[in-house]
Amino acid sequence: MFDTTSLRQKLYSPLGLMIVAGCLFLILWMVALMGLKMPGYAVIIDGENQGVVAQPGHFREALQEYLAENEETLGNQIAMTTDIRFARTFAHGSNIATPDECRQWLAQNMELKTDAAAILADGEPLVYVQCEETARQILAELEAAYTQVAPGEELIDVAFEEDVQIEEQQVPITRLMLAENALALIKNGTEQPQKYEVQEGDSLWLIARRNNLYVDNIMQANQLEHDRLSIGQELIIEKCEPFISVIATIEGEKKVEIPFETVMVTDRRVSGVMERQSGSKGEKLITYAAVKRNGIIAEQEIKEEKIIKAAVNRVVVRGGAVTQVASRSGSYSGSGQLDWPTYGSISSHFGSRGGTHTGLDIAARTGTPIRAADSGVVISSGWQGGYGLTVTIDHGNGMVTRYAHCNTTSVSAGQSVARGSTIATVGTTGNTTGPHLHFEVLINGSFRNPINYLR
Repeated sequence: MFDTTSLRQKLYSPLGLMIVAGCLFLILWMVALMGLKMPGYAVIIDGENQGVVAQPGHFREALQEYLAENEETLGNQIAMTTDIRFARTFAHGSNIATPDECRQWLAQNMELKTDAAAILADGEPLVYVQCEETARQILAELEAAYTQVAPGEELIDVAFEEDVQIEEQQVPITRLMLAENALALIKNGTEQPQKYEVQEGDSLWLIARRNNLYVDNIMQANQLEHDRLSIGQELIIEKCEPFISVIATIEGEKKVEIPFETVMVTDRRVSGVMERQSGSKGEKLITYAAVKRNGIIAEQEIKEEKIIKAAVNRVVVRGGAVTQVASRSGSYSGSGQLDWPTYGSISSHFGSRGGTHTGLDIAARTGTPIRAADSGVVISSGWQGGYGLTVTIDHGNGMVTRYAHCNTTSVSAGQSVARGSTIATVGTTGNTTGPHLHFEVLINGSFRNPINYLR
């Protein structure tokens, strides 16, 4: 039988008390030395200590859940390229990660990789998507967006301006993109372009002006075929600088107007200026070839023209002793170089709107002075259909300039004007969405790009 009396006697003896006190001291000393630390396992990833868990199984379970969640989201198998090891250690209880904290840490710090298809332009990777099939579909949609042809046109060829390739690569899962986001990034040069919702009273001109853009920038970014807007319509309002450009070659035919010329004659029996014969536009059928870059005409060649209806000249009579034709050179001839007729931003370029824009639109406030781009003779000043109030000046040598959508005009037909003299003010008359000057240059009756003549 165990003798408890003898044990009590030994414990309560001086020697026993000293032994008990020593053990308690040793325990307290160890606790103090460890700073109340608890046993755990250090998580070592690629040779670096990343934290402590109570059991390796907690971290492995969190890792498997994290991988499964991401594989389900991506639809791709995820590759683990990191080396994970565990080592016994001690740590304060507050520093030992729970399973939930392990998952949070993984989401913030673990770089997982997956197989992806990279779309490259001139050797530079642009986007990474799930697979090669998705990449090819994105490029097909990009081509389709810029190869729509108008009635009477035929698509001859389509190609990318850049050297575009698809490569299989292994990338971090954070760089993988959804197909629609990848397409938007390639088209717009940014994944999240700034957008604007159309409000009552808005026009493309006003929106472009507020955002320091050209109307053409907005039309191209949103692939608009006309300038009509609807309330609530969402527009991208950033200048597009696409990473890949689509070059489409087209051929077609269309009917175009032939502008009429104004012929000015003098008659001693007439005082002042009067119109003897109204002018009327003609029509012709043209066959052409064009190259479009991202849906905008970059080059156009007229292959054949067939007159359907000839234009009828407008004849203006004024008193005097000299007979002259407005399209011929005379004492009022200009220099052939043009000054800017008004000050403002260009809201629409020549050849925009599918190649139908015949002039240069210069946005300015209503009432801004419009000045003669060069010396010449006014051959018409008044209302001209969709042009609204318009002034047309003959500068001789076959050059004519036209100033449309004016608010007021201050010259009349037959009047000689000097370069820089005020002839009208900017307005919104005729078919227009906002105050601007529609400025045209015609050489022997054919529209030319005003930019080539302005200085």
